[in-house]
Amino acid sequence: MKRSTLTLLTFAIAIAALSSSVTAKPAKTTLPIAEASFDFLYICLNLKSQSSLAPAYVELPEGYDVSDINPSSILLNGSIPIHPSIYPTIGDYDNDTIPDLHVVFNRTEIVEYIQSEGITHGTVNLRIQGSFARTPATFEGNDNLTVSSLVGDVNCDEIVNLLDIVIASDSFDTADGDENWNHNANFAPHWNRNDIFDFVTLIAYYGETLA
Repeated sequence: MKRSTLTLLTFAIAIAALSSSVTAKPAKTTLPIAEASFDFLYICLNLKSQSSLAPAYVELPEGYDVSDINPSSILLNGSIPIHPSIYPTIGDYDNDTIPDLHVVFNRTEIVEYIQSEGITHGTVNLRIQGSFARTPATFEGNDNLTVSSLVGDVNCDEIVNLLDIVIASDSFDTADGDENWNHNANFAPHWNRNDIFDFVTLIAYYGETLA
């Protein structure tokens, strides 16, 4: 083989190898996902009641630390961030000796999301996602809420009855944020306070049902 032919062949092989390396797609990398335990402080949500806060808790599996969570990365169902003026805190709300992160969402934003999905009653699954400040991993978790759009239905069982009155009475004369405040019992002005006007409204709907 002539020297010039050998040189051309070598050049062609080099060009082919370079072209292959340029067009080859990079290998996909999958970030580890920590399966978190996620729980709202309450288990039901009346879409007609007025309240401002929706507290929840995130607990991570072994090998992860809730103090490493980046608060600004936390989203509920991919669109709802945590409350902008309430910074997360670390505690142990379920008393299992495992630290959990207390986060608060805007309750109104959650209600608006549920209504935008056309849901008026039943069970809704809400998913929390986020990432960590010092590692490339992410976390996610799910919690189910029972919802109702029936005024007066404090426990979201789709009927207004004596049980709702009993439950609401425990929060009588409390304001949003008080220890005994019930976010599902505020159906009338004054908003963000459970008072006689809420009870009058509840009694007006006594016996109503979604069935």
